[in-house]
Amino acid sequence: MDGIVERIHVVPTSGGERFRVGEVVCVGTGPCEPCAALADRLDEPGATEALAGRGGLRCRIAESGPTRVGCPIGRS
Repeated sequence: MDGIVERIHVVPTSGGERFRVGEVVCVGTGPCEPCAALADRLDEPGATEALAGRGGLRCRIAESGPTRVGCPIGRS
């Protein structure tokens, strides 16, 4: 999942934590540090450095299902 933005506090995990995005069940696989692709999208000098340690979480899909803008996000 690329581009999910939510105003929630994400606790860093080494992986294995399950959560839902709508009806989709995801499993965290580890941190996602800001990279050159993000810097290119933002077109802002220093963006990667400014966001270090706050990039987000990589995940895999454990159970598929529908999602939509505004769907609930929470622990599974």
